[in-house]
Amino acid sequence: EAIEQLTALSERDPFRERRWELLMVALYLSGRQADALRAYQRARDLLVRELGIEPSASLRQLEADVLQQRVEGWTDPTLHRPMAERGRSRERHPSRSPPGFIGRGPESAALDEQLEQAFTGEPRVAVVSGEAGIGKSRLLEAFRTRAASRGAQVHWGESYEAEATGAYRPVATLVRSIIPDAGGRASAVLAAERGELAILIPELAESPGHDAVAVVGDRQLRLFDSVTRLVRSAASDQPLVLVLDDAHWADSESLRLLAHVLRHIGDAPVLVIFGYRPEELVPDHALRSILAELRRSGRVHEVNLRRLADGDVAALMAAIIGGSVAMPLANAVAAVSGGNPLFVAELSKTLDQGESPSWSLDSLHGRLPAQIEDVLFRRISLVGPQSREALLVIGAAPGGCEVSVLAEALDREKELVLDAIDELLEAELIVERRQGQDAA
Repeated sequence: EAIEQLTALSERDPFRERRWELLMVALYLSGRQADALRAYQRARDLLVRELGIEPSASLRQLEADVLQQRVEGWTDPTLHRPMAERGRSRERHPSRSPPGFIGRGPESAALDEQLEQAFTGEPRVAVVSGEAGIGKSRLLEAFRTRAASRGAQVHWGESYEAEATGAYRPVATLVRSIIPDAGGRASAVLAAERGELAILIPELAESPGHDAVAVVGDRQLRLFDSVTRLVRSAASDQPLVLVLDDAHWADSESLRLLAHVLRHIGDAPVLVIFGYRPEELVPDHALRSILAELRRSGRVHEVNLRRLADGDVAALMAAIIGGSVAMPLANAVAAVSGGNPLFVAELSKTLDQGESPSWSLDSLHGRLPAQIEDVLFRRISLVGPQSREALLVIGAAPGGCEVSVLAEALDREKELVLDAIDELLEAELIVERRQGQDAA
């Protein structure tokens, strides 16, 4: 019970590291060393992804202690400090609201409604889409906590760009997560389907030699059916939520397997959530055809995360810097960030509370924050070479340049230059300022 309460507290306010420390110790002392290490990794992932910081020295030391199995004598370091010093420590680290969650009430309510429908035995699909930094992962993590509190099993799979060519890796993560919780009917199905599931989870194999990449034809169909039976049986024991984040990097085999599960899941209480970036989907991406099929089934709800309004930008800035923010300053940051929560959060970290309301991007006096640079470089990599050349010229011209000047500098036909400008505008790498009919 204590572990469950600590888990809920840690998820509810994931940036209070002391709670993660207490959870790790409780897990370790309960004989769950691996779970303690997983708790540390989750805490680190959240801190790095949402706030751009590494865990504190004490949390890193605790991880080392767990690895070396020397936690028995652990005590909370703050208990040995004078009370006044502990109070000062808390003041230096005000509670910060996570980026990307402020202003997401309607989107959160939409996911909760899909869960309610799934509970009634109507399998549902939610598709959460939006650009990099818009807050998809944070929205889904908050939903995970609410769904778990409602009694659902929540299993999480993520895709990574570096592993995009690996077959079944995201769905293998989901299945691997289901197995430890398998009880009742699910445990019986697991025993019966062990041979097929070993394609995804090699340690289930009675003998080595399974190769997921080579699974085709009838063998692939048997694998798909085995996963479907496991998911259906697990949901019969307890309602099930399956989340596939960053689905734009998922391999086609994983996506097709999940689509098969959804086709044949029957009336099981299951909610499947895909999170993805639309700008990352090439025309022939498997996710496009699978989402089209699912939409035709009428069981899909779209959650398109849009940028924050100016009032929400002000609220997010106040949460980040730990104080009130003048609206002129919030409006300036909103204009520069475009309302992208990640951009707002990173720019807020560069501000002093006494910052002038006339702040602009030039006030940074140096490089952009690294996470903003990463997003912009990613956007640049997704446009064509001619558009990148045009962007270089536009960037070199203070205040931008007219289309005719750009065409002359690039020695290209105006129509080709306009095509490049359209692509840059769509990627939100430039803005258009009309000073006549021939300006960009």
